[in-house]
Amino acid sequence: MPDRTPVQLGEYESAPLEPDQLTPRDVDRLHALQARGCLTLTPDRTGWRLKADATVGVLVLDRVRVVIAPKFAIPGEQLMSWLAYALGTPVPATARRWATGPDGYADLVAAALLEQCERLLREGLRRDYVRRRSVEPVLRGRLDVAAQATRRYGQLDHLHVRTFDREADIWDNRVLGSALKAALSLTASPDLARALHGAAGVFPQAPTPAAALRALDRTHYTRLNARYQPAHTWARLLLRGGGVTDLLTDHGTTADGLLLAMPALWEAVVRRLGTEAVGPHGGHAVPGGSGVGITVRGDLGSASTFRPDLLLSLPGHDTTRHFARCCPWTPSTSVTTATA
Repeated sequence: MPDRTPVQLGEYESAPLEPDQLTPRDVDRLHALQARGCLTLTPDRTGWRLKADATVGVLVLDRVRVVIAPKFAIPGEQLMSWLAYALGTPVPATARRWATGPDGYADLVAAALLEQCERLLREGLRRDYVRRRSVEPVLRGRLDVAAQATRRYGQLDHLHVRTFDREADIWDNRVLGSALKAALSLTASPDLARALHGAAGVFPQAPTPAAALRALDRTHYTRLNARYQPAHTWARLLLRGGGVTDLLTDHGTTADGLLLAMPALWEAVVRRLGTEAVGPHGGHAVPGGSGVGITVRGDLGSASTFRPDLLLSLPGHDTTRHFARCCPWTPSTSVTTATA
């Protein structure tokens, strides 16, 4: 990865950029991220001013590397625990303290992916039957008669054959090779980059990151590939640049980076926590509970409206619903009863 000027800022903070630090391609990518509510780029008298919204992570541009730290000093173990819980995947053992240096959040997720990929390598990569067409000096598999007649004109010095062999070059492994390559471009730690490079050389790769994402969306897990699910979860997060179902919707932004919306992360944690808490009591989450606001009227007749992060329905409470509300991404959830 070429040397890039590090730019450090915190969540909801801003930093100045020189005019020559952003290329036209960078400006376009930052404006695309601005449309998604991740950050704000505005021109000023000396160049540009980049302001982070409720987003943390790493953004790699042509000439600068932007690291956005959380507004609170969150230990890396805690951040990765929230993320793993929201994604429904095991907490990685490699989670380490959050660093305000150039490694930051991206290195945590890259290390989590590397840990799962190394485990798969120790256990042995999954292999499956793959159809191949090739030209061989001896007969292997089945002779492709049509190709032999039309391309070799009856000559038998080389044979067009069709084989069906068990190989590791399958989509379960290709998506991990692509994710390892993407992680390699984000990390700033030499030791982690060296380990990622070594693992990426073992896994086959998809033709493009978009092809890897499409393969992940089509993947169904059975007893044959269930052990790949944690690795695929971290791979999806890296390939989408932080965008993941129920956390941050991916809109195809091409900027290289790993940006995570902290309010969406905490809301996902609360949704899973609340749903699991009321499940044993026959309760369930109400679909669409986070879509519209709820009006609460106080004793003095004043009314306020807020959007709940979670709306739960409990048996025996036909006229009431319980809702959970969070302050902006901080762990201060309150559960209240409101009249339906």
